[in-house]
Amino acid sequence: MHSQAVQKCLDAYNKSGNKDPKLALQVTYYLFLLKDYKICSVILENQLNLTPKHTGILLNLGVAQARLQKYEAAIKNYQQVLEAEPENLVALDGVTSALSGLERYDEATHFGRRVLELKDQRSKSLKSISLQIPDSSPH
Repeated sequence: MHSQAVQKCLDAYNKSGNKDPKLALQVTYYLFLLKDYKICSVILENQLNLTPKHTGILLNLGVAQARLQKYEAAIKNYQQVLEAEPENLVALDGVTSALSGLERYDEATHFGRRVLELKDQRSKSLKSISLQIPDSSPH
């Protein structure tokens, strides 16, 4: 049984006529913490019908589906995220894991390498940022 707070969020989401994707993401966040991936998936799939290109909904649906070992469905949603955001590390990681779950290791290796390359690039760009502390206090 869900906590009362989660139930109130679910009730508010179900009662709202214009389903706000932010509310769907908030409700499913709590469900995810409770490891209720099935209900999480149902809410996100319903929301996706209303907001079909919402990358946050697609990404979270992919994660929930992967947790349910629905790897093909998860990959489909991750790929839609990657069409809009080709360097989304969560989606790339998700595709890598889902492909591994399907024992499609060659494809998983391709995506895994891409993740590592992007993380390496981002790490190097952060190292190049130079922060300087002023010598005197501002006047």
